[in-house]
Amino acid sequence: SSLQGTLNHIYLVDVLYQDRLEGRKTAIKRLNQILEPELAQLRTAHAALDAWYVSAIDTMPAERLKKPFPFHTIPDNVYLDLPLEVCLTNLYQHQIHHRGQAHNMLSQAGMDPPPLDFILFKHEFHG
Repeated sequence: SSLQGTLNHIYLVDVLYQDRLEGRKTAIKRLNQILEPELAQLRTAHAALDAWYVSAIDTMPAERLKKPFPFHTIPDNVYLDLPLEVCLTNLYQHQIHHRGQAHNMLSQAGMDPPPLDFILFKHEFHG
């Protein structure tokens, strides 16, 4: 219902998947929980979590991606057992979807949102 709520939701799902990847029981009960109420703290926490994901994926054996990744959904508690590569694709698509919503919210508020062009991002930050 808000830009900060959307950004918190992206972060929350990233935390949820981190818990699942590390085999931890998650404390997340609802998909609209606010984990970081202050925008500056949310930005810092999400940057740290992004770094964790980069490291985790960089060091993950490729064969793990094909293995089952069982978990229960929130809040419906539906059991799923899909290959990890499918679940990670879902996670990244989730981020893309909600970042697009955040981009639109900034545009609607009359702000100039950051570009979403992946090719230019790749060129600028990774050569």
